[in-house]
Amino acid sequence: MCESTVYLIRSGKKEAFMKEVARIDIGKDTFKCRDILGETRELKGAVLKEIDLVGHSIVFEARGGK
Repeated sequence: MCESTVYLIRSGKKEAFMKEVARIDIGKDTFKCRDILGETRELKGAVLKEIDLVGHSIVFEARGGK
């Protein structure tokens, strides 16, 4: 499968935000993550830092590192 885990770095700590993400919709100041079952979670005020397609991970950082 091609799903990825979305991670969020906040205050220097990297933690899993959502697993099995199949799609990310990009808004003006939001990223809406959707898993394979259609469940969604929204990231607000985050910056995209890294996409690792081979490692199936997508890393965001909270703006200001918080």
